[in-house]
Amino acid sequence: MLLHIDFNNPVFPREQVLDITTMDLVDFYMAEADQANLFFMLLSTLYALVR
Repeated sequence: MLLHIDFNNPVFPREQVLDITTMDLVDFYMAEADQANLFFMLLSTLYALVR
């Protein structure tokens, strides 16, 4: 899966979050310049899904 941050909608769809693997995260962190953004996007997704 290709992870992509869309700052216009900073919440991943529920299905996409459940399909993220550790290799997806490794690939993202190897390619992405600003790696902290993924953490905050996952955090905002968590808050949206918990509501």
